[in-house]
Amino acid sequence: MSLTLFISLIAFALSFCLTGLTLIVAKKKRWFDFHDSRKVHQGNVPRLGGIGFCLTFFIMIIVIELVSPNTLVGSRLLPVCIGGLSCFLIGIRDDFKSIPSRYRLIVQCFAGVLVSLAGYGFNRMFFFDLSITRMIDNLALLNFFNNIQWLWSVITIFWVVGIINAVNFIDGVDGLSAGFACFASAGYMLFFHYNPGFGSSSILCAVLIASLLGFLVFNWPFPHAKIFMGDGGAYFLGFILATLPLINDNDIIGDLDIASIMAQFDIDGSFINPFKSNIPLFYAAAFMLIPIMDTTFATFWRMHHHIKIDTPDRIHIHHKLMNLKVPALGIDAFIYSLEIIVSLLAVYSSTQSTLPSLFYLFSAYLIVLVFFLVVSRLNSKHEKTLF
Repeated sequence: MSLTLFISLIAFALSFCLTGLTLIVAKKKRWFDFHDSRKVHQGNVPRLGGIGFCLTFFIMIIVIELVSPNTLVGSRLLPVCIGGLSCFLIGIRDDFKSIPSRYRLIVQCFAGVLVSLAGYGFNRMFFFDLSITRMIDNLALLNFFNNIQWLWSVITIFWVVGIINAVNFIDGVDGLSAGFACFASAGYMLFFHYNPGFGSSSILCAVLIASLLGFLVFNWPFPHAKIFMGDGGAYFLGFILATLPLINDNDIIGDLDIASIMAQFDIDGSFINPFKSNIPLFYAAAFMLIPIMDTTFATFWRMHHHIKIDTPDRIHIHHKLMNLKVPALGIDAFIYSLEIIVSLLAVYSSTQSTLPSLFYLFSAYLIVLVFFLVVSRLNSKHEKTLF
């Protein structure tokens, strides 16, 4: 039995047990997500289900380090764990008593800064397929991006904060965010298979999927949640999904000089990208495109109608599909299917040369954009019910 499968089985069992225990305690203590006019569920459903898969994730990191010390990236993963725990705790606090959005944002920025300080982050937007004849121009390009590392750090922090909130926004239908995260993580794993250097991220993806499946058991018969993950679980989930494509097995990339660039040329004159083990921003974003697009549409809607950014609403993709009389299971099926298609396109694009790669990547973005435009257009007559 492989280490990944062994760890995944343990993670599933542990998550199932911890979620079940949380469900019992939540019912006894009446820790319910009480129904109101904005909620789409019926009745009072226990919350804090995120405790199960969050604790499982942290416990399994310790187990992996004990069983196979060289599997993960060691001490560099500690800031990531602290950031994830911070997001989880602020979400748990928000589950019990609403916290002003500025305080949640401060904690999320703190988590993003920790990720950046740990040496994880973006340093390019696309894969580049360079040739010896274009070396001069691209050396200048590489040197330019190397001299603005502070900007990439800002982009990384913005990415982490954005994905945390975007994943939380789509957590509105039973099984939607957890199921989406499973498919997105599976897409990441497939991407890592074709782009070496992400052994740590691959096993963390497997742990996350197994942990979420242990939680999703309590949505059976699907989708009929017996317990919600809550804001704590959603914030943690968003943070991990934002961080997974940033965790590679290499040391922090230092300055690039002419010698190091020349060393990257293969014998046939083709260029081996020195950043090959880092996922470019637009490829990583493809796997998170559904919550990103959902947040983008909601933000522009608020700006257009002069509505405060933290006002409760019913303008997200699951609300719009519900307005079109799509049942919860149908909403999950739509989002899952869309995520599978987009993830496969993103993975396939990473295996192609420059122009085909950009074509397939653009296709993934276009499919999601058209989906959101069509759903939004069909919802135009429901405008008065969106708040």
